[in-house]
Amino acid sequence: MDGAEHDPVAMMAELARSMKPERRARFLDAACGGNPAMRAAVEARLASALPMPEPPLPEDATIADGMFEPKRPDAGPAPAPEERAEGRDEPAAEADFLDSLALEAVSEPPGEAGEASQIRESDDAAADASAPTILAYCEARKLDAEDRLRLVERLCRAIDEDHRRGRIRGGLAPGEVRIAAGGTPRLLAKAGGEGGADAGDLRYASPEQVLGEPATTATDVYGLGMVLYEVLTGRYPYRQAKEGDAASIARAVSEESPERPSRAAPRSIARHLDDDLDMVVLHALQKEPGHRYGTAGPLADDIDRFLRGRPVTAVPEGRLARLKRLARRHPAAVVLGGLGTLAVLLGLAAALVALARSQRAQGRSETSYRTARQAIEEQFARIEDEPALDVPELRPARFALLGSLLHYYESAAARGEDARDRRGDAQAAEDAARARMRLAQIHRLLGVGDLAAWQYEQALDAYEGLIAARPGHSEFQEDLIRILTDLGGLLIPRRDRHEQARQVLERARSMLEGESAPKLVGKARSRALGEALAAIATLEGAEDRLGPARAAWRRAIEIETALTAAKPPRVDDLAALASAQVGLGRSLAASPETAADGIAAIRKGLEIREDIVKTNPARVDQIEQLAIEQSGLATLLQSAGQVDPAIEAATQAAATFERLDRRFPENTPYQSGLYLVHDLLTRLQNKKGEIAAALGHANRARAVLESLAARNKGERMFAIDLSRSHNFIGRLLRQEGKYPEALAAFQRAVDVLESLKSLDPANSYQLGVNLALCVPLIGVPEGGHTEMLDDDPKLSPADRLRRKLYGERAIAALEKAAEGKGADIEALNKDPDLDAIRGRPAFQAIVKKLEDPRKG
Repeated sequence: MDGAEHDPVAMMAELARSMKPERRARFLDAACGGNPAMRAAVEARLASALPMPEPPLPEDATIADGMFEPKRPDAGPAPAPEERAEGRDEPAAEADFLDSLALEAVSEPPGEAGEASQIRESDDAAADASAPTILAYCEARKLDAEDRLRLVERLCRAIDEDHRRGRIRGGLAPGEVRIAAGGTPRLLAKAGGEGGADAGDLRYASPEQVLGEPATTATDVYGLGMVLYEVLTGRYPYRQAKEGDAASIARAVSEESPERPSRAAPRSIARHLDDDLDMVVLHALQKEPGHRYGTAGPLADDIDRFLRGRPVTAVPEGRLARLKRLARRHPAAVVLGGLGTLAVLLGLAAALVALARSQRAQGRSETSYRTARQAIEEQFARIEDEPALDVPELRPARFALLGSLLHYYESAAARGEDARDRRGDAQAAEDAARARMRLAQIHRLLGVGDLAAWQYEQALDAYEGLIAARPGHSEFQEDLIRILTDLGGLLIPRRDRHEQARQVLERARSMLEGESAPKLVGKARSRALGEALAAIATLEGAEDRLGPARAAWRRAIEIETALTAAKPPRVDDLAALASAQVGLGRSLAASPETAADGIAAIRKGLEIREDIVKTNPARVDQIEQLAIEQSGLATLLQSAGQVDPAIEAATQAAATFERLDRRFPENTPYQSGLYLVHDLLTRLQNKKGEIAAALGHANRARAVLESLAARNKGERMFAIDLSRSHNFIGRLLRQEGKYPEALAAFQRAVDVLESLKSLDPANSYQLGVNLALCVPLIGVPEGGHTEMLDDDPKLSPADRLRRKLYGERAIAALEKAAEGKGADIEALNKDPDLDAIRGRPAFQAIVKKLEDPRKG
């Protein structure tokens, strides 16, 4: 999982893919939260992992039905899950568990597979053995990079079908992939059975096979990575391996990092490769099985994503290497967050590595495993509680580590639940419950709210069982309070689940105010109660229950005020007090009779937040919150008609966002906030009649939007906002009598909208408006008169023609808007922006067309 490209659809699909159909359906019902668009996107992502028809390759180089069926070992059928689980004291490797979970989810009974996806042994092994290898075929046909990648993608799809039926080939070498007559790929059966390093060429054995460990689906992924590497580069990936020297080959396979394909490939191929494809290949070739793609399907998906120009999901680097590279690339971020911040990330990475090694060591020790697991728990607590880790430049590493933890805790939860259900193991039940809580917390930190809520509900059920079995266990009750509070907070944005949010939050408050969790005392208990009250107040406010909301905010303020009386007070306590003051202020400002008190409360909260920022400049989370609250106050004052105070608050917000933008250039959320606050200042200054000041803010908003649109080409929102920014600048310039400049601004608005592939009716209307605003300005000199008619003798013939053409384009856009119900008769008849073209016959024809249905 790539943290920089955080995709909730991909994350949910990846988790759902490893579930049985019934559990998958329940999971998607809960995780998608009644969002049909999200559900459809996840279902589509799941379907994309199955074999799909692709564009044809040269010479019909397609994989026929049933490309191969690897020979099964003579050792007999695999042991049943119950037999394998008897040695519970020996924890299974994370990769082994994920592989078995994936196989459990997709395995089908004999006879249920579709005929097109049946995999069978070649009918003519001798003919296949004499056919050219995939490398020879690609070179002889001079296939380009795309065709080579499509060929390997199809190979991945076919092997993924085998994985879905529980078949593991146990590795793959490029020489085993032959292209039969007609361009049909075939796989030669392994002569020495499956799974061992001596089953074929040692050079193509996976690192785990070299160490004598059993093969998994990840072993086949490694083999596919070797095929992909050599198909692209034409050479073996490990330079230090000496031909015929088994020791050097084993050392190279186990330790050497391959050169990036984009550097190793011939120039004719390399120019079509980039960092994303390097990531895909190197991810498949990771030394640790648990760090590769779990099965061949996700590898095929990433190849397809690359070919379609979409972001890939591969994370090729090791955790420690990734963090070291981050520190080298962004030393300022390390200084900003403090060395302790980096230590948290490195500590978590080291704990994960230690756990993997304890799992993979021969003669595994339960003691070392539990020690490593405890280290992960401790480091996770630090990463959750350390706000400095949310510095933008550290977020990719933070997300990558949290993504790795997802796999660990999913494995731990399933392993514990299995032991709990089969043997009634109390310790396993506790481990499983805590793992479920951690999964929920990780998804919350990753910003996947619906999925986190579903995981919290699973954890809630698990802890209910623990408490029923051991009612006096305080730690269980503390965890339950945490789960209830977090779950309630996640449900607040979901209006359809407000009643559930109320129930869990009130239960948390009741437990904190009663005798539950007796070991949760003093300030810790007060903090938990303050957090629960703040969530309740937010919920009441969302339902416009202002009285209960204000009462809850006031109680939270009392608690936080007492906590901040300590010398020196904790920063997080001060931050909670600031948030409670702002929350109370917003609640009071919602009523006209208490609006003044509300604004005063918000200002008091802002003063606390400003003090935090001054004394803790590394707390970027507090700087962000300050900017948001300042801009919120400005908007509130604007709606109250207090223009000058609104300008003051917006100016402060702009300065705070500018501060963030200087620290973290090209950060989309910060620049979006910066644009919005400058846009607000533009409108406020215009309302005061200060056109020059308004133009200054408008141009700053435009510059920020141009940067956002250039970096986020797939986000139409930024392009549409940019066109509106140009439009507003044009209006301001027209007010100033700067007609040529105003015309240029409206034309830029037109250009931005016309650069989009398609426009919805509302933006078609905006396009028509911008074109219509251009018409009366064409041919008008600076300081001239804008009432010049189209046939005014002062207009040149060229200007008359331009006016005619701009008017026709405007009417065409308005007609499209009217067809899509983006323009009605009232707008067409009364919008002053359309005055220049309203008298034209084609315009009147649109009006009459809209009037006909009404008359009928």
